[in-house]
Amino acid sequence: MTCDPFKGTALLFSDIIGEPEPFFAWWPVRCYDGRWAWLCIAWRRLCLVKPIYSGPDDPFWQYARSLK
Repeated sequence: MTCDPFKGTALLFSDIIGEPEPFFAWWPVRCYDGRWAWLCIAWRRLCLVKPIYSGPDDPFWQYARSLK
């Protein structure tokens, strides 16, 4: 059973296109709740801006700190 660190979060302007995966944060990354993760295990998932909005449609990563 996999725990989901993003449980209860919603994205208003983008869609989730990837499953959460563990990631070792070699560089500082800002998590969705405003905290920083660095030199530790974090989670990330791939997101894409909804097509109804103008601007670049490049995918981006959303990060979360590991649950303990």
